[in-house]
Amino acid sequence: MQAGAARRAGCPAAIIAAGAEGPGCIDGYLKREDLSQLEGMHVVALSSDDDDLRQARIALASRPGKIIPLCAAANLEHYCVVERHTCIDTTAAGGNATLLADTGNDTETGS
Repeated sequence: MQAGAARRAGCPAAIIAAGAEGPGCIDGYLKREDLSQLEGMHVVALSSDDDDLRQARIALASRPGKIIPLCAAANLEHYCVVERHTCIDTTAAGGNATLLADTGNDTETGS
């Protein structure tokens, strides 16, 4: 269910579960301590009991590098969103964004 929601949202998902079949699927079980060796992942989604989730959090926290969050929500529909931000640097205008937005039309003088 989690992997399906991720894939429907356009997120690549590797599925590791007993009986998993198809592209990007591995039939088996990933030892939680192996999560400490993850590379190239942005999030781990896991639907499990509290003890298993705790072990996964400990393994993810022990890895070096950027933090990989653990999402334990059964329904990922609202979590698989790509967020993009645009930043306009107004430093050159002394922090005054209106100077950058000025189109050069001076309505008061009619020019």
